[in-house]
Amino acid sequence: YWNEMVAMGASFRGYLFRLNGKPWRLAESVVDWFLMSRREGIFSTAVRNGVIIMGDGTNARSCGAWSGALADCVLFPILTMFNYSLPRCGDDTSVGSNRDHCPDAGQVPWWTGISGPARNDTRLLLQDPRDGPLLPFAFLGMDDWNVTDLNMPDLSRRNVSGAAMFGVRCRTYKECWKEYVLKRFHEKPRPGEAPVLSFVRHTQCDEPETRSREALLAAKDSYFYNLLRLSGLAASK
Repeated sequence: YWNEMVAMGASFRGYLFRLNGKPWRLAESVVDWFLMSRREGIFSTAVRNGVIIMGDGTNARSCGAWSGALADCVLFPILTMFNYSLPRCGDDTSVGSNRDHCPDAGQVPWWTGISGPARNDTRLLLQDPRDGPLLPFAFLGMDDWNVTDLNMPDLSRRNVSGAAMFGVRCRTYKECWKEYVLKRFHEKPRPGEAPVLSFVRHTQCDEPETRSREALLAAKDSYFYNLLRLSGLAASK
């Protein structure tokens, strides 16, 4: 990831929802679990703005949820100054009544060009997390799923616009593993680009947190164990 960013002359790499054209029903845009920046890059501006908003500002709660204070409240306005066409949470109808919590709500609308053309003095690498490390079933306790199970997972939200499982094609736990994990893992990147699935975002780790190391490694058909194997961890072999 770092080598690709440097080779392409970019100064920042991150993930932004809705970049792939698909709706996302949560009032968020920039993920806060993967942020990569070169020295003296946009993080310099982010630190200054963060101090102003959270330190000197008169209303630190204007950022909404604390979990999105850095990614959405601080970074999203900066990113839009470089690309006015970035998808905005407030334009996503699947967010519904929560759109007033979107990071672009109440922000200075740089994307309208009020300060002139977009900045072009640096390059940003942005991707939709759902095309890589954020699997569609990450919020359904996937760690304990079985890679050989032919039963049907919970597909009740497959037709809910903006839901994580929206539009999934797999019909069994085994198919989901092959379609969304192995397919991404074995996809060959274009020259100079990083692999599509270099890591996986875990959102619900109840099983791994409550089970012993021996128990986790004994469940050799679980998603968690097989993800360890794909990562090359020797202890899982």
